[in-house]
Amino acid sequence: MAKKKSRKKARPAGYDPNEARRQRLEARRKAREEEARKKAQAQRRERWIRRGALVLLFVGVFWFIAVRGGRPDAIAGNDLDLFSETVSQPNHVSTTVNYPMTPPVAGQHSASTIPCGTYAQTPPNEQFVHALEHGAVGILYNPAEVTPEDIADIEELVGEYDSHVLSAPFPNMDESPIAVTSWGEMMRLNSWDPDAAAEYIRVFRQKGPEKQPCQMASDDSFEPEPEETPEAEETPPEGEETPGSADAEADDAGGGNNGGGGSGGNNNGGG
Repeated sequence: MAKKKSRKKARPAGYDPNEARRQRLEARRKAREEEARKKAQAQRRERWIRRGALVLLFVGVFWFIAVRGGRPDAIAGNDLDLFSETVSQPNHVSTTVNYPMTPPVAGQHSASTIPCGTYAQTPPNEQFVHALEHGAVGILYNPAEVTPEDIADIEELVGEYDSHVLSAPFPNMDESPIAVTSWGEMMRLNSWDPDAAAEYIRVFRQKGPEKQPCQMASDDSFEPEPEETPEAEETPPEGEETPGSADAEADDAGGGNNGGGGSGGNNNGGG
């Protein structure tokens, strides 16, 4: 059986197979270039996004350290004292601690802490320092030098917060009658300044090295001791002689006789 001869498709006049091949290759090349261009554009966009994220992160860290974390040198004209936060190990001790500053604001401390709020008695130093480590701000005052009205105002300010603020008497204050304290920091006040205290609380509250709760669980108001009044001398009942009254009367009588003797002498002189 004879094989059928394949028929070639008729090509239009002027058709150049080489030119058609070149056009196909050119189209493929342009497609690859377009794909590469889009890929490079996506990579550049991704790099800019990463760079932008890094810039935002850097700005955020700088803002937190330089602006929020920046420590002021004074508040409302009151200088701040910064104490070393270096603590030898172990941090928690079961004995009393001899603190290098009064009142204490940093150093070794008790393993137990105290709640925040108002206190009528001075809490143990070691537990007070532990509360400061948790981010509490403590307002301490010498009750012998601060008026009851100012103490009531201090306790009222403490009551405006829901955590991490406390107040307590501290009789052994050495340089000022009032100290507003936080971990490693202290603002001494010669007189009660509620605006300065509120600003200190805003800056240092919950900024301790440990982020732990300090609920307002203490609500004891300080009560000053009543002043002693001098005892009045007892008046003896009528008719009773007080000690020494008889002697006084005798002296008066003797003095009259002497006087009389003197008078008699005058009479003799006259005779």
